[in-house]
Amino acid sequence: MIKFINTLWIVCFVMSLIASKGSYAAPISLTCNASNVSLTSITTLTSSDNLLINNYDAQSCIGFVKANDDQKGLSSPSPNIGELNDGLLNGQTVKIKGKDVQYFTGNEFITPAQLLDLDNDGTATDPGWIHLANLNADDDLEAEYSSLGPDKLNIGDLLSFDISGCNTSDCSSGMWTLTTTENIIEVVQSVLGRATFDHLALSIKASTSFVVYELDFANIFTAEIASNAQSSLDFSTPYILSGTFNTHDLINGGGNPVGVSHMNVWARDPVAQTPQPVNSPSVWFLFLSTIIWMLYRRYCNNDNSL
Repeated sequence: MIKFINTLWIVCFVMSLIASKGSYAAPISLTCNASNVSLTSITTLTSSDNLLINNYDAQSCIGFVKANDDQKGLSSPSPNIGELNDGLLNGQTVKIKGKDVQYFTGNEFITPAQLLDLDNDGTATDPGWIHLANLNADDDLEAEYSSLGPDKLNIGDLLSFDISGCNTSDCSSGMWTLTTTENIIEVVQSVLGRATFDHLALSIKASTSFVVYELDFANIFTAEIASNAQSSLDFSTPYILSGTFNTHDLINGGGNPVGVSHMNVWARDPVAQTPQPVNSPSVWFLFLSTIIWMLYRRYCNNDNSL
């Protein structure tokens, strides 16, 4: 009987170890609200005038609970040019208690048509996410910047990311600001061959949970142009971007938001593009009417013939 009990205990112990390890193989999703991060201002480097007519919440968010960490080697990609399996948002896996854990596949915030061929293998499989900076509460949420490309270009020489409006030792809400340098486009172009970004992602971690919030600038710029045909927003101008954030998705046992333990900032760097204006029948009608009027003045009103 004692032998049977000992055997049963060993079996239970082994099964508990298997279950414990297995629990890390599939991250547990966290319900999140994309409005907890927003974009409220875009200005140029030479003017404080806000170019936005509207404020924009993050377009989407994805979070995980009981996550060991969102930077266990996943927020320090190398060469950090956006290749598949290089970094958290590009689908890299990390070993936690001997198990391979993958939080993202790389396709969560983009469509298959937006994948890139960065490794030049003839197939577009690379998501294009580049890690910009990590901010740790232990360091007063001061940004520590990643390097870019095989030559390890310091991203801190091209932009700055700052948090304000909160107590950095217990920051549950505040403002974020990303400021680019005047020469960022030329420098990144020389390293990557592409020099714009169409997405910004903020990964906010508190306790053992984290959420990634995605801002899609292709959609935002298109919406701004639809609201204001005179909008000057484009993908070839260095800007200062700013907005708000909070940790309402990251609550403690009492249901209260907890302070940021660290934050990671990512940008997706695609091929060059321009924002697409929304098609408007009235604009096309005006354009065609202008052409007809010019033809009339040229060939009819002056008694000329075709």
